[in-house]
Amino acid sequence: MRVYTQTNGFYICGKIKEARLLLAEYARRYRTVKEMIKKTQH
Repeated sequence: MRVYTQTNGFYICGKIKEARLLLAEYARRYRTVKEMIKKTQH
């Protein structure tokens, strides 16, 4: 499972089931996708 962040969004490479779990985890931690991208790029 890998997550690639870019300024205009992010890409997840891996199994769909794992990706859903990862997105659910990020949804709990960050209010918006933009906030997540800012935090993961630094």
